[in-house]
Parts: sequence; C-alpha cells; structure tokens
Amino acid sequence: MKSRLLKAGLTLGFAAAFTVPMFAQQTSSSAQDGNAALQTQGQERFKGKGRRHHRRGNRHMMMGAMQKLNLSDAQRTQMRAIAERNAGSTKALREELRNLRVQSKQGGTLTSEQQARLETLRTELRSAKKSSHAEMLNVLTPEQRTQLEALKAEAKARRQQRQGDNQGNN
Repeated sequence: MKSRLLKAGLTLGFAAAFTVPMFAQQTSSSAQDGNAALQTQGQERFKGKGRRHHRRGNRHMMMGAMQKLNLSDAQRTQMRAIAERNAGSTKALREELRNLRVQSKQGGTLTSEQQARLETLRTELRSAKKSSHAEMLNVLTPEQRTQLEALKAEAKARRQQRQGDNQGNN
C-alpha cells in the first residue's frame, strides 16, 4: 500500500514538475507572439501618420516651456482655464472636422459643400487657437514673454539642426 502511494506521489510530482515549466514556456511564447502582433498592428495603424503625432509633441513642448517659465499658481490656474474653455468651445468643430476627414478617407471624395465646410472648420479652429494663444500670452509677465521667445528660438535652432542632420543622412 505504501509503495503504491509512493509511486502515485512520485508520478504526480514528476508530472507537475515537468508540466508547469512547459505551460509557462507556452504562455511566454504566446505572450511574445501577442506582443509582436500588437507591435505590427501599431506600426500598420500609425503608418504614415508621423506628422499628426509630431503635433502632439508640440503640445508637450509647450507644457515643458510653461514649466521653464516658473508660472505662479494663479497663472497656472488661468492657463488651465483658458485651455479648458478653448477645448470645450471647439469640441463640436473638431468632431465635425474629424468626421469629414474620416468620410474623405473612406469614400475618397467629398462634395463641394463638404469641402467648403472642411475649409471653414479649419479656419475657425485656427482662429480659436490664435485667440486662446493670445489670451495665454496676456497672462505672462513681460519677462516671461521674453523668456518664452528665447525658448522658441532655441527650439527652432534645434529643429533646423535636426533637419540638416536628416538631409545629410539621406
């Protein structure tokens, strides 16, 4: 009886010892396959869309510049309020513009009315952006505005340097 229990215990022990690592290897390889698939999907999804992501980077650079300006709490609050007000007031315009762009990509062509509306939306959004930008500049002190101009000049010089480097590599 003891030998049967011992054999059964050893058999189960060996089975468990060899099954668990095999299962773990299968899980990790399937996880790697899943990661590779997601990465491929991501590459396909964002293929040719680097410009749009570059614009998002500008937003982050603007936030970094704002941090370098040492804004007071009151200035930060005012900046946030301006940004939120602008985002809220332009949300419907941005949605309509997005829908027209999607329709253009899926259908290929827009009617002349839709094309005119697309241009109108772009103009309205540019105007809203300029006005909120001017409003934000008014929150800054003259010293902060000078510092902001210096930061912009530095960023422009870095951008031109990168473009020169990229053209030299091609």
